[in-house]
Amino acid sequence: MARSIFQIATDFYVLNDLANTVEYNQETGEIINSDDVIQELYNQIELELEAKLDNSVYVIKELLAGAEALKAEKDRLNKRQKALENKAELIKKLALGALQASGQNKLKTLNHNFNITKSKSVVCDEEQLSRDWLRIKFEADKKKIGDALKNGESIDGARLEEKVSLTIK
Repeated sequence: MARSIFQIATDFYVLNDLANTVEYNQETGEIINSDDVIQELYNQIELELEAKLDNSVYVIKELLAGAEALKAEKDRLNKRQKALENKAELIKKLALGALQASGQNKLKTLNHNFNITKSKSVVCDEEQLSRDWLRIKFEADKKKIGDALKNGESIDGARLEEKVSLTIK
């Protein structure tokens, strides 16, 4: 049975612990040198890790290809959804125009009731509005904060966080 990357990593931790543990013969008190055995085990596990990581790249590529295919399908379905919504809106506008042309504000059929209603909505040209009518959105300037933190400044509510990532070429 193939071992997981997690199991292989656990073996490396165990080997590191063994390498840092001093073993000795209880009868003679002599230190037992197990460096050769540990090195051999390390080499075997490293070969297994290399094979597992190489195979992992194929799995990663397959998953990303599947995700890309789903994204393309999602985009296609979003376009189709928008087209259907636009058609429905057009038919609704045509029905409104027909009802208005008939001179009626209400029409009852066997299956539906149609009513023309009026409403008001606010339309703004934000470039022409004075500041009194604008809402200001505050958000953190992460570039500025990052530069300040890197220069040794202390900022309440902000910190630099180190992240580790894997690059595969």
